[in-house]
Amino acid sequence: MSGRERGIRVKSMRLKVFFGLILLFCAAPSYAQYRASIQGVVTDPDGAVVSGATLTLTNLETNRKLVATSDASGVYNFNAL
Repeated sequence: MSGRERGIRVKSMRLKVFFGLILLFCAAPSYAQYRASIQGVVTDPDGAVVSGATLTLTNLETNRKLVATSDASGVYNFNAL
Protein backbone atom coordinates (compact mmCIF):
# COMPACT_ATOMS: atom_id res chain seq x y z
CA MET A 1 0.00 0.00 0.00
CA SER A 2 1.45 3.34 -0.99
CA GLY A 3 1.57 6.40 1.19
CA ARG A 4 -1.10 8.07 -0.89
CA GLU A 5 -3.52 5.14 -0.50
CA ARG A 6 -2.87 5.07 3.22
CA GLY A 7 -3.58 8.80 3.44
CA ILE A 8 -6.86 8.38 1.56
CA ARG A 9 -7.93 5.56 3.90
CA VAL A 10 -7.08 7.62 6.99
CA LYS A 11 -9.02 10.59 5.63
CA SER A 12 -11.97 8.35 4.80
CA MET A 13 -11.92 6.85 8.29
CA ARG A 14 -11.81 10.30 9.88
CA LEU A 15 -14.84 11.40 7.86
CA LYS A 16 -16.77 8.28 8.89
CA VAL A 17 -15.95 8.86 12.56
CA PHE A 18 -16.85 12.55 12.27
CA PHE A 19 -20.25 11.88 10.70
CA GLY A 20 -20.89 9.01 13.11
CA LEU A 21 -20.31 11.34 16.05
CA ILE A 22 -22.59 13.97 14.54
CA LEU A 23 -25.36 11.39 14.17
CA LEU A 24 -24.82 10.17 17.72
CA PHE A 25 -24.99 13.62 19.28
CA CYS A 26 -27.96 14.74 17.17
CA ALA A 27 -29.99 11.60 17.81
CA ALA A 28 -29.94 11.81 21.61
CA PRO A 29 -31.56 15.27 21.95
CA SER A 30 -34.17 14.55 19.30
CA TYR A 31 -35.12 11.32 21.07
CA ALA A 32 -35.76 13.14 24.33
CA GLN A 33 -38.02 15.78 22.84
CA TYR A 34 -41.04 13.69 22.01
CA ARG A 35 -41.72 12.78 25.64
CA ALA A 36 -43.67 15.03 27.97
CA SER A 37 -45.39 14.88 31.31
CA ILE A 38 -48.20 16.65 33.09
CA GLN A 39 -48.11 17.22 36.83
CA GLY A 40 -50.47 19.14 39.03
CA VAL A 41 -52.33 19.36 42.32
CA VAL A 42 -56.04 18.65 42.76
CA THR A 43 -57.79 21.13 45.04
CA ASP A 44 -61.40 21.71 46.02
CA PRO A 45 -63.13 25.13 45.68
CA ASP A 46 -61.81 26.14 49.12
CA GLY A 47 -58.21 25.39 48.11
CA ALA A 48 -57.82 22.21 50.18
CA VAL A 49 -55.95 19.36 48.49
CA VAL A 50 -57.94 16.34 47.33
CA SER A 51 -56.25 12.98 47.83
CA GLY A 52 -57.37 9.88 45.95
CA ALA A 53 -58.95 11.80 43.07
CA THR A 54 -59.04 9.86 39.79
CA LEU A 55 -58.01 11.86 36.72
CA THR A 56 -58.39 10.73 33.12
CA LEU A 57 -56.35 12.21 30.29
CA THR A 58 -57.72 11.49 26.80
CA ASN A 59 -55.96 11.93 23.46
CA LEU A 60 -58.75 13.24 21.24
CA GLU A 61 -57.07 12.03 18.04
CA THR A 62 -56.56 8.42 19.13
CA ASN A 63 -59.04 8.18 22.03
CA ARG A 64 -56.20 6.74 24.14
CA LYS A 65 -56.92 7.23 27.83
CA LEU A 66 -54.45 7.48 30.70
CA VAL A 67 -55.56 7.38 34.32
CA ALA A 68 -53.78 8.85 37.34
CA THR A 69 -54.71 9.13 40.99
CA SER A 70 -53.74 12.03 43.23
CA ASP A 71 -51.58 11.17 46.23
CA ALA A 72 -52.03 12.28 49.86
CA SER A 73 -50.76 15.75 48.91
CA GLY A 74 -53.18 16.02 45.97
CA VAL A 75 -50.34 15.64 43.45
CA TYR A 76 -50.91 13.70 40.21
CA ASN A 77 -48.56 12.77 37.36
CA PHE A 78 -49.04 11.70 33.77
CA ASN A 79 -45.58 10.60 32.65
CA ALA A 80 -44.08 9.61 29.27
CA LEU A 81 -46.73 11.25 27.12
